[in-house]
Amino acid sequence: MSYVCQQCKEPLQLDASLVDLAPSAYDMIVASLPSVPASRARYVTDLEADKLAQLPSPSASKAAWQQAAPLENSRASPPLSTRAQGKQPQRNFPAPNESFVLLQESMIRSIPSPVPGAAMPKKTTLGNQKNFPAKNTHPLPAQQQPELDHSNPTPISHHLRSTMRLFNVLSTRSDIDHPLCAECTQILLSSLQRQLDETKKERDGYIAFEKEVRKERERESLDLILAEQASRLASLRAAYAADYATLEKLERTNVYNDAFCIGHDGVFGTINGLRLGRVPGVPVEWPEINAAWGQTLLLLYTIARKLDYTFENYRLIPMGSFSRIERTVGDKATYELYGSGDLHLGRLLHNRRFDFAMVAFLECLKQLIDSVKSQDPTIEFPHQIVKDKIGEASVKLQFSQEEAWTRALRHVLLALKIVLKWTTNGGNG
Repeated sequence: MSYVCQQCKEPLQLDASLVDLAPSAYDMIVASLPSVPASRARYVTDLEADKLAQLPSPSASKAAWQQAAPLENSRASPPLSTRAQGKQPQRNFPAPNESFVLLQESMIRSIPSPVPGAAMPKKTTLGNQKNFPAKNTHPLPAQQQPELDHSNPTPISHHLRSTMRLFNVLSTRSDIDHPLCAECTQILLSSLQRQLDETKKERDGYIAFEKEVRKERERESLDLILAEQASRLASLRAAYAADYATLEKLERTNVYNDAFCIGHDGVFGTINGLRLGRVPGVPVEWPEINAAWGQTLLLLYTIARKLDYTFENYRLIPMGSFSRIERTVGDKATYELYGSGDLHLGRLLHNRRFDFAMVAFLECLKQLIDSVKSQDPTIEFPHQIVKDKIGEASVKLQFSQEEAWTRALRHVLLALKIVLKWTTNGGNG
């Protein structure tokens, strides 16, 4: 039997390793091939059965073939491709020890007799009957034809079966027909290598694309985080700008001006709406005057605390309408900074102490003004303070006209307003 390359159709000469292939080597090669699910097991088609029935072979040979085919189908694996499945029925050969082959008469003649000296009877091969009858021979009836002994196959038939079976397994389990010559095998290997290289490049491309997709997703995630952070930052900046504007507004706001609002009402100086002084024709009640003096003393006390200034010889005691000034040296007398309109002798003595309190207040105001001028020589006051007078008007009520006393008190409030403005505007550092 001759073999041809299934690719270029050139005759092949089998390698000695295939001709003398041992069963163990055969099993090792078959075991190394990829396995196929049993659900796709091969089977003998009706066409095979018809062809087997048409063969002029003994019934015992046909029976042995049919018995071996199901067992082989249960053990065999289906091909891996549609093309190989189509070729499968023509290559469904049983295992080497489970089937037989048909030998021509010329091959039988060349087989030596297994028993020395025994005469070999002449046998008519099934192959000759299949093609054409031998010359001067007549086919024997089926029941009279001698049966071949398949229990001990000859070495040649065993090698042929093994080789055919090997090529069949290789062809059915791959997309390549076998056998192949060395040149076609090399071409096939080169083609497969190119396919492998292209597959690797395609795989590398997919890997690179996957990396790019991951980077893009990470970039999108970072962009989203950055957008959220930017939005939060913009919100914080807007809140900061609003708070800073509020802070500037509050810094420009003078709480002292709100707490001690100094103004005028005609000829009267006022503090928080309370008139300080009296004039004929406009009677101002003493409770209002005393309350105005209480606010005025509290203002002087507050400015001194803010400037961290301590008066010499006097201590201010703000108590609303009953505020007092206390001497810290000498007799340490206390003078009430509130008056009354009563004309009895006790009230006259009290009004004298009221004058002492107003003079002491004017002395404390002069000390504070001198301290401010020492820190800021540019500051100017319109009225000078000399003893009990401010701007040529005395703060004493006794032996003075009410108009002059009211004018002096108006000058006192004006001086306090200048000192307050300088203090709250940061002129003191």
